[in-house]
Amino acid sequence: MGGARAPRRPRRRLKRLLPPPALFEEASSDVTAAGSPERVVSTGASRDRASDEDRTLSLPVRLAEPGLDRGAHDRNPVMPSTWFCLAVHSPVPAKLAGFWARALGYQIVFEGPQGEVAIAKDEFSHPGMTFLPLDEPKHGKSRLHIELNPDDQDAEVKRLIGLGAGRVDIGQPTNAGWVVLADPDGNEFCVLAP
Repeated sequence: MGGARAPRRPRRRLKRLLPPPALFEEASSDVTAAGSPERVVSTGASRDRASDEDRTLSLPVRLAEPGLDRGAHDRNPVMPSTWFCLAVHSPVPAKLAGFWARALGYQIVFEGPQGEVAIAKDEFSHPGMTFLPLDEPKHGKSRLHIELNPDDQDAEVKRLIGLGAGRVDIGQPTNAGWVVLADPDGNEFCVLAP
């Protein structure tokens, strides 16, 4: 079936591919000051196959974080911290770790001699959660909580309640787009609407 070839999709011009200049990091700021694709190519971009009339570039663009002082970062090139885990104290860490492992689809990756238990997607990924023994009961509303974002809020709430969570009222509006639950130790968490 030889048939006619589909029409070739036109290439987009360079200026349509570039985000606003303020979003570029300092290293790629030459893109807007360059004036020509040849100058841009020399700063690290690569030229796609194109004619002189229709130049398309593949740019190595990393967007700057809003409000980030790039000058301070360049003067002090210390890497920021990486989030490793969320530590949760519990009277029965193994039980709470089991709840959260089932809730998040995680697995137990460590069990320590003092009763501590760690969960994560696998032993090489983070952030995870670490559950540590503490005999004191929880007092008042949690100052930090987890927010889950499922595809189906109602189904997820039913599933989590089946795992041992319970509904709690912390003063949220009745028409809120989230459902507040508490894990078996009473730690509040939210299930968001998709």
